[in-house]
Amino acid sequence: MAGEGQNRPHIGAGQVDMSSFKPDDADACAPAWEEYKAEFLIRLDAAGLYEAAGRRKVGNLLKCMGSECRKLYEAFEWAPAVAAVPA
Repeated sequence: MAGEGQNRPHIGAGQVDMSSFKPDDADACAPAWEEYKAEFLIRLDAAGLYEAAGRRKVGNLLKCMGSECRKLYEAFEWAPAVAAVPA
């Protein structure tokens, strides 16, 4: 419909609209996260990445989740052991 979704950010191919997640309400968020996780694991398997190294999986997850979640991820300070995992 005209005008519908005009204020929403663009969701690219392979991305899921994360605006439905309510992280301050774990009970409301849990079912949506479980559905997203299941779809992501199917995507990894279909792309042949299920057994891939952690960094490849993280990169794929960040791509699927979009720029807002990537900004949140980039705000974390990672321990050297995590950052040093080979690609």
